[in-house]
Amino acid sequence: VVSDPLLCRYNTVILDEVHERSVDADLLTMLMKLLMQCSPKVRLVVMSATLQAHLFAQYFSVVEEGGSMASRGGRRPPPAEVKPIFVGVRTYPVQEIFLDELDDHFTIKGGFARAGLDKALNEFWKMEGGGRKGKGTGKGKGKGKDSGSASGFRRMEPQITQGFDELCKELIQQMAREKCTLIVFLPGIADITSFYECMAPLDTSRADRRSSLETSWRDNDDVRPSGNNSTGEVALRIYPMHSLIPREEQEEVFNAPLAGVCHVVLASNIAESSLTLPSVCGIIDLAMRRSIQYDTRRLMSCLVTTWCSQSSCKQRSGRSGRTMPGRAVRLITRSFFESEMVEFDPPEMLNAPLTKLYLQAKQLTSKLENMWEKGLIPDGIEMDLSTPTKLLGEVVQPPSTTLVEAAIRELADVGCINRASEDALITPLGYI
Repeated sequence: VVSDPLLCRYNTVILDEVHERSVDADLLTMLMKLLMQCSPKVRLVVMSATLQAHLFAQYFSVVEEGGSMASRGGRRPPPAEVKPIFVGVRTYPVQEIFLDELDDHFTIKGGFARAGLDKALNEFWKMEGGGRKGKGTGKGKGKGKDSGSASGFRRMEPQITQGFDELCKELIQQMAREKCTLIVFLPGIADITSFYECMAPLDTSRADRRSSLETSWRDNDDVRPSGNNSTGEVALRIYPMHSLIPREEQEEVFNAPLAGVCHVVLASNIAESSLTLPSVCGIIDLAMRRSIQYDTRRLMSCLVTTWCSQSSCKQRSGRSGRTMPGRAVRLITRSFFESEMVEFDPPEMLNAPLTKLYLQAKQLTSKLENMWEKGLIPDGIEMDLSTPTKLLGEVVQPPSTTLVEAAIRELADVGCINRASEDALITPLGYI
């Protein structure tokens, strides 16, 4: 886009993983809508495994074939209908198992694991109103709440139940298969560290005790690791994975598991779509994530734990079932998933501070104005990009004017713009 603003050298542009809805991704989507109207011959492909298809189809409906300029008779042609295309399904089936169905598929013994399971079930049943006991019916409509109405849930705070680490420990031992990978999705680095300390005893061959035998296992798939030949059990390798963990400590997890070995990866949502691990046969999902929330009253951002959306959980379960049948264990009840969890994650732009984005929009507005004066942007564009606020109003799901006004005031207070108004100039501090 920088070297070829009007995409004259390209005939197709692909936007992948658009479900993540980061601030930068939504801004790029808005720019693509503008460039598609400037270069009507360019085709745009918007892709995701959990795409809000109708939302994006409606957003790009003004980009009809032949551009958005008026016809010779002076009348603008109607927008072309953008029809979503569904391409295939995952190769192998993935069995979904919820918290209230664990006893049908696994043997959960006594102790902390059973206590954690019973406590979590009681909390979910109390939230449903009445403290009933029994298994989920699975008869919900599965539509969830409105994606933009909440970032968590009002009736039950997202927190890891005491004993879930031991519960996951038992589930891992029963789900483990040789030459496969299991992923445990946890909210953040603190939870990953805590679960790793709990599960470290399961790792039968720590990195500091690796020997030359491991090379022979990789060369000969028929040879199992020492200590498992007599019992037939699968040896486990536990790997923590997070953006804060040094890369060198995480590289081995991308190697295919050896014969007789199962990799267990403790990860945050970095493994949801950004990374692809080999031979995943199952996942354990706590259905939580860490995300930034912006307090407009205090003008502060904070990192909080929130419930995931249905689409995010489906994205996580999609990690398995690619090369073999898989299982997705969700440590929430089926009724909670179907009736309480939002269908899609709200865009980051609706919760994040907009100070940086407003400065980007202000600079972009100036550049677009120069392009307009040079005739690079034709008349008749179905977008108002005259001010930063109006430009931000052209994204897929615009932020509230309250957030934008708060960002302008904050930028003026810290000296990034010379006054709290749309026509303010960016100061040297603002450019930094």
